[in-house]
This record gives sequence, C-alpha cells and structure tokens, in this order.
Amino acid sequence: MRTRQVHSSESAEKSYLAMPRKDFQAVRNRFARDTGLPFGRLLSREYVLSVLESEGHKYRNRVFCPLVVLWGWLSQCLSQDKSLNEAVSRILANRVATSLPSCSASSAAYSKARSRFPEAAMVRMAKEIGGKVHGTASDAWNWRGRPVFLADGTGFSMPDTPENQLAYPQSKTRPAGLGFPIMRAVALISLSTGALVDLAFAKNEGKGTGEGNLLRSMMGTLKSGDVLVADRYYPSYFTIALLRQRGVDLVSISHERRRVDFSEGDVLGPSDHIAEWRKPKRPNWMDLETYREIPATIKVREFAIEIEGRDGNKQQATIISTMPDPTIPQKEISDLYWQRWNVELDIRSIKHSLHMDVLRCKTPEMVRKEIWAHVLAYNLRANANCTLNGQYAV
Repeated sequence: MRTRQVHSSESAEKSYLAMPRKDFQAVRNRFARDTGLPFGRLLSREYVLSVLESEGHKYRNRVFCPLVVLWGWLSQCLSQDKSLNEAVSRILANRVATSLPSCSASSAAYSKARSRFPEAAMVRMAKEIGGKVHGTASDAWNWRGRPVFLADGTGFSMPDTPENQLAYPQSKTRPAGLGFPIMRAVALISLSTGALVDLAFAKNEGKGTGEGNLLRSMMGTLKSGDVLVADRYYPSYFTIALLRQRGVDLVSISHERRRVDFSEGDVLGPSDHIAEWRKPKRPNWMDLETYREIPATIKVREFAIEIEGRDGNKQQATIISTMPDPTIPQKEISDLYWQRWNVELDIRSIKHSLHMDVLRCKTPEMVRKEIWAHVLAYNLRANANCTLNGQYAV
C-alpha cells in the first residue's frame, strides 16, 4: 500500500503521511460485486439531475433515463467485462431486485441512451467530484501549508475507425492503415488525495498538441497558493510566467538542453543560485495582448542534485523552483519534486485497474465521454476510500 509524504513548514525533517489509500483493485472488486448499480449512494440523484438541468439537457421518462445510463456506465468502468450487454444485465437485475418491470436484454436502447448523455455533464461531474475530494483533504497533508498538484502526460489508443483516425490520427511512424488512432493527454492530480482534478487531451502529433499546451489549457483549475510539480517538459518561460500570474508556483527539473551557469545571478551556495530568465520572442500560439502582459524577466531558483541515470551511473540534474526564498532547504524542494513519481503510479493505476489501455468507443465524442466516465468512477472511488476509512466524505 502506497502512502503520500509531504513536508511541514515547521521542519524539513518532519513529515506527515497522507491518508492511506486502499488498494484500488480491492475497492474496484467490491463495487463490481454489488448486485445494485455502483455509487448510487455517493452520486446522488439530486446532484446528477441538477448538473443535467444546468447543462440544458432534456430527456423523457424512460427505462434508460440519464441516471440509469450513468450508473450503468460506471459499472462498465469498474468491470473487467466492459460490454454493453453486461451493463444491461446489471440494469435488468437491479430492476427485478427493486420490483420494477423488467426491460429488454438487448443493448441497442442502452447504446443510444449513452450517445444522448451530454459530454459536458460527464466532464463537469468528473471535475467537480475530483475537486471536492481534493478540497476535503487535511491541511497537514499540504506542503508548507500549500496544496500540491502533479502533472504528467499519457496516451490512449482507440478502435481504428475513420472517425477516430480523423480526430486522433495514428502515429506518422506507422504505415497508413497499420496503426491505431492515438490520443495524447495530460492529467492534473492532487498529491494529497490522488484525485484527478482535470484532464486535457489532443492529437498525438502536430502543432499545438504538446504537453505544455495541454497543461496551459488547465491553468484555470489551479488557484493562487497552489504548487505544481511536473517533469522537465513543462518549465518553459511562458508556462512559468502564466502560472505566476495566477499565484501558482512550479517545482520541476531543467531540460538537459537548457544551459545553467551557477556563477551568474544571486549565488546562494555551491551550485545554487537565483537566476533571471529573459522573455523570449512571442510564440505563435500566444496572442500579442497576452505577450505584452508577460513580464520581461522572471526569477527562478536553480540548484544541482545528483540522480541515477538509466545506465546506472550518477549524473547531475538541476531543480527549478519559482519560489526564490533562499531559506527553504534544497532537500525540502528536491523531496517535493520526487513526489512527482506518484502521478505516474496514479495514471498507471487508473489505466490498468480500469482496463483503459485500449478504449472501446468508435467515435471521438464517445471516446471522450468514455474517458471522463472512467475519471468520474476513479474520483468516486477516491471518495469511497476515504468514506470507508472514516476519513471524510463528499
């Protein structure tokens, strides 16, 4: 069982262990064995209906109403058998168990009902539940009193249909017709609770599809005082500047191509200084007004650490922090950076335990809804963990 460790402001040596999170597989199996529909007691009828109403979704009173479709979809997310027939069997069994008239065992009506379920509603519920789980975490799990988020990229494969290929083309390294459509995604995950609070995705290749662009599209999720921890692909001048405009700090590691001269700037110690970065030329993706609002320089702290390379040999890397306070010990900042590995474990857990390595839907819109349904199931599972452990409840 993995725990999350974050440091208190009182001492660099004192640490708190975040809430122990039950094994994802065990919780998934617990809900998958339920005779009823999963999460019915967590995802209330009133909440779902209020979201649907606010999104302007109109529907008729029928067997596969939005509530039944949502709970059936979540049961698919948690089941190893993700077929439509299996979901309909669960819905049918639940109707019989609750003395409701049985429905047809055909999956046709359920499939059409899923296509009618609004994507915006699924996205909103997934994000809101994730935000609530994160927001109820204890302050003791923050870093120096500040919430921490982790960002990392991943990818999804999906059925090879003309619609999916057009929206999310296969890799250009594969011969035409011999590859599956691929989606690039970046996840934003709470360090303290593991909740997935936001997700952005795009084509796997092409202009404007990089992880930096996807991260910038999610900056609205971050609030003043938050700390973002990410890998070497994220600390560009403009990403840092835009984060700082929101009052958000970044802890990352310098890209190997970036030149670092520790003799320049305000020297704090051996291989430790406050560097001043100068604004580059305006990139094509940034409008002129935004570019003018970006400061001409930004100050970042850079210090060297030793890491083990892929060949097993020790090599030097540079930690980047937009918190220039020299009183924060190097170890505290570098320990925070190494918490970034939690996001890779979380993404792997989501994809593997929910069997998301290859998606099943045949159109881009349904693929996106399929992903957000799994995110919603994952965040509800995170809340269920806390509820079962008596920690907190949404």
